[in-house]
Amino acid sequence: MQTKCYLDMDGVLANLFDFISIKILDKEYKEIKTPEEKLKLKKIWTDKDLFIEKLGMPADLFINLSPYSTNDVLINKVIEKFNGFYICSSPAKMFPDECILGKLRWIGQHIIPKYSTYFKGAVFPRQKSEYAMNEDRSKNILIDDYQPYIDSWEAAGGIPIKLQSSLHDSQSILKLLEEEFKNIN
Repeated sequence: MQTKCYLDMDGVLANLFDFISIKILDKEYKEIKTPEEKLKLKKIWTDKDLFIEKLGMPADLFINLSPYSTNDVLINKVIEKFNGFYICSSPAKMFPDECILGKLRWIGQHIIPKYSTYFKGAVFPRQKSEYAMNEDRSKNILIDDYQPYIDSWEAAGGIPIKLQSSLHDSQSILKLLEEEFKNIN
């Protein structure tokens, strides 16, 4: 079976970090320095009332996320290597159906118009690692920013690539992927 490459949304394709940090702390994510600020941002995922007050309903939140300016470089490099790509994105535990709805709308607005020929589908599992290997035990790729997903993907036999798009420009993403893809047949 052919290796599949899964791209995470939040932090890789969609700029969730800046959206939330601007809404809650009135500054971009890269300006967040203190543990207190980081804790305040994390709290949004465990307090439904605070989430709705600050961010609105998840379906609206996700459709309003900006795509990263580096997406074309990232996606085109993945297409060059794998002839297509999938999206694998976990919904927030508090509002899973709302999150999926918003993420599907985001995909329809930002991915389908440019990449419909190469976009193979989206999955929204609680555990991303269930997609780490194909039925024939061949390994799949996950490009993600969240270390626990990277670790569980690797533990399940897949090949993870850690990438937080907000920390890169197009050239550094291209270099990172070229280096990582050299070792993948």
